[in-house]
Amino acid sequence: MLSPITSYPLEFAQSCHCSKIANAMLYAPIINIMDVNTGQSRSFRLSKCKTFTAENRYYHFLSICSDEKYIYALYSGCEPDSFENTHSELLIFDWEGHIIMKYDLGMPLSKIQSDNGEL
Repeated sequence: MLSPITSYPLEFAQSCHCSKIANAMLYAPIINIMDVNTGQSRSFRLSKCKTFTAENRYYHFLSICSDEKYIYALYSGCEPDSFENTHSELLIFDWEGHIIMKYDLGMPLSKIQSDNGEL
């Protein structure tokens, strides 16, 4: 049986002033956003995505980073064995959890990083 730690690894990002934290799951199409000051947390699930089961794993959020305005999430949605033959997507969320933009990157990527709002 898989442990929760290996079943749902997370990527974390925080707003520039550390007032909000986001995390995204590798094996589930879920992103969570928490307001550090109020403790309020909201979860968002991408629709029409395959979810982790004991028999099938799908890569969802591979990496996230952020700035004060946006959360940048690298998304796959593929089976691990087919990763090299897929196109990753860059999903840009606002801190309220709304998808602002979606880009097909045309190749598989596993990590992203932001430097002062520049990817």
